[in-house]
Amino acid sequence: MEKKMFGFVMFIMAFVCAMMLSGCGAVSFYSGSNTVINASGNSHSVSVLEKDMESAVALLYAKKDDGQLRMFCTATAFERSGKTYRFVTAAHCVAEDINGMVELVPYQWFISFDEPGVKTFYPAKLLGVGYQSRGDDFAVLETTLDRQIPVIPMSATDAELGEQVSNVASPLGLGKQLFRGHVTTVYMDRPVVGAGLNWTGATLLQISCGPGSSGSSVVSQNRHTIVSILVGMIYRGPAVFIVSIPVTKFNRFWRDIQTNKYPWYAPAFNANGIPVSTSSSQRDLSNFMNRIDRGLSVVLEPEPTK
Repeated sequence: MEKKMFGFVMFIMAFVCAMMLSGCGAVSFYSGSNTVINASGNSHSVSVLEKDMESAVALLYAKKDDGQLRMFCTATAFERSGKTYRFVTAAHCVAEDINGMVELVPYQWFISFDEPGVKTFYPAKLLGVGYQSRGDDFAVLETTLDRQIPVIPMSATDAELGEQVSNVASPLGLGKQLFRGHVTTVYMDRPVVGAGLNWTGATLLQISCGPGSSGSSVVSQNRHTIVSILVGMIYRGPAVFIVSIPVTKFNRFWRDIQTNKYPWYAPAFNANGIPVSTSSSQRDLSNFMNRIDRGLSVVLEPEPTK
């Protein structure tokens, strides 16, 4: 009996080996091994991507009336023309929706790469700002650099459910940090609207963030392109959901800005690049600064007990 069983086991092992050597086993037996090999190879690719992201990401600073520079949000280079770079960030970092207009806050804007030691601040010009009430929480700034940096291009399509993503941002102004996570909802089918924001159709993420992360790019580890722009969070108690705006919405916004089909309010600027139509002495900026300090967030009230 033992000899017969031994012979049967040897036959099965020989059959399996023959199937694997012939290539038929690639479908069932090697699929897991292939996944590991691809993941290992992909990890190197992701590492290269994240290094490019670290170089392409900048901190957005504002120069206030008192002359002080203050870090507000995060921005990412996504286009380049020679030495001129265009950065994407969030609209709520630079403007408010007031009386049906995009009203810029009266500050001068700078881009910094947060290098160690003495930091360089590059003056930045706003090319377009979206209406937050429409869900277009985007802004594009342009600056000329004395260095060459990578750009992280926009994806042509939105994120996919479960897609692994990377994010480089500066929450709490603590410097650029790398975060990884995944997409939990591609399009949130809930009307999260109010207080100058509209997150209906937003992409939800499981990833770490904080005040200062606003405007940072969510990048697909597989496609190496930006799939959404991080704008805030929704929470109730310990449950936190990170909110980002899908890239196809940004692509429409940016296309319309470039073809002058997006009628945002573009004021005149003085020699220092500050809007001349308003000043901080004429406007109450407390709500705006509160958003910058705390980050843009929505608190869901607990359901009333019956």
